[in-house]
Amino acid sequence: MTEQVGGTKTADSMWRWWPCFIGGCCGPILAHLLSRWAPAYVAMGIAFFVMWFVVGLLFTFSPPSRTWNLVRWLSFGAMGAVVAGAVALAIL
Repeated sequence: MTEQVGGTKTADSMWRWWPCFIGGCCGPILAHLLSRWAPAYVAMGIAFFVMWFVVGLLFTFSPPSRTWNLVRWLSFGAMGAVVAGAVALAIL
């Protein structure tokens, strides 16, 4: 059971995920900038991992859950970067 504060559930608050929103907005912009110097699939992979890393650094100050771990976060970021690059390669 979660405790209600001000009519919202504290455990389900969307505010703890605000770094993900910022990373999701800035990632495509960074990929577009990087695509001027690198192939699009490399730019997408680098931009995805950089944004994932920045969001992970922000989460070190206020983790979204008690089980959050930076090493696990970065390993999933590396896998996501490979997938993002592969999808960009398949589209082109």
